[in-house]
Amino acid sequence: MPDMSSTQIQVSLKLDDNATFEETVKEGEKLNDLLSKYDQFETVGVMAGNSSRLMGLTGGSSSNDAGSLMAYSVLKDDFTKQSGEISKKIEKDLESLDGEAAVSGGTSSSMSSLMGDGSVQITLYGDDLDTLKSTAEDIGKTLEKVKGVASVDNGIGAVSPEIKVTVDKSKSR
Repeated sequence: MPDMSSTQIQVSLKLDDNATFEETVKEGEKLNDLLSKYDQFETVGVMAGNSSRLMGLTGGSSSNDAGSLMAYSVLKDDFTKQSGEISKKIEKDLESLDGEAAVSGGTSSSMSSLMGDGSVQITLYGDDLDTLKSTAEDIGKTLEKVKGVASVDNGIGAVSPEIKVTVDKSKSR
């Protein structure tokens, strides 16, 4: 299968299990500085926490975000066809950071995804949190039945309460 280019490159960085939130922030700043040096990116963002937490599917305090970083970098239009090459350069640059890094989104056959820890991650996207939650639960239940699957984490922890606000535009003026 030929490589397919992507408009964004994602980096996950898992620090030592004993990393503090302050250490995570410092390493996040290093990751942001590293990615910001690439002129090919239009936007770079680094956040503490895992992808489930970032989507709002789990609750908790900032201390739960210690040791885990996610970075999203959007390529400028002129560089999307070079996303695979850029991902490989980033993988090499990430060796200077503490922790276990994985790069994804550069190409569909990126070597970083082949050399991981053997886990599979499924990312769900959508606007309705209730639908996302029920879909994650359904997928988790289905995967638990698959022979050879050691453990399943649907990413849903203690859910924070949700407040829905509907603004009547005619009365808000």
